[in-house]
Amino acid sequence: MRVERSFAFADLCLFTAFTDEHGDDAAIRVLTEFRLRTREAATKWAVRIDKWLGDGAMLVSVEPAPMLAALVELASHFPSEECPLYLRIGAAFGSSLLFEGDDYAGAVVNAAARLSDMAEPGTILVPASMAEFAPPTAIMIPLGEREVRGLTQTQPLVVLRPAHSESAQRVTNA
Repeated sequence: MRVERSFAFADLCLFTAFTDEHGDDAAIRVLTEFRLRTREAATKWAVRIDKWLGDGAMLVSVEPAPMLAALVELASHFPSEECPLYLRIGAAFGSSLLFEGDDYAGAVVNAAARLSDMAEPGTILVPASMAEFAPPTAIMIPLGEREVRGLTQTQPLVVLRPAHSESAQRVTNA
């Protein structure tokens, strides 16, 4: 069955290196904080956590606006004292296949995953078509047309950052 959905993949940057340097107990503390913050943002904005992916998560929403609001809120909590790692997030909106009643497949899911792979630490990378749904708490930085691994055509992309984050301050003050 075809459905219109927003998808996002959020990933803790440098988690493997952090675990190697600080050990498994510290890694569990970081994961606990990541999952807590993800659950809080998802619940507040009615976004579903589709699955946990180790040090990441896949999120699904019917509409793009609540998804982007949840992602900007989530990104605003990292890094922190409890979790010194940045998040990188990719999101996309469009038609996908609901597969066997509980899984999603298709180009839009793949695009969200690839955008997450491309995102810089502390950023949310989205197609320009989603930018109109960004919350007022986000800074938007147009990137223009970019190649996205696995996609045949270049995509106009936009970076979103929480307006009050440390990484956003560096960008706006540059």
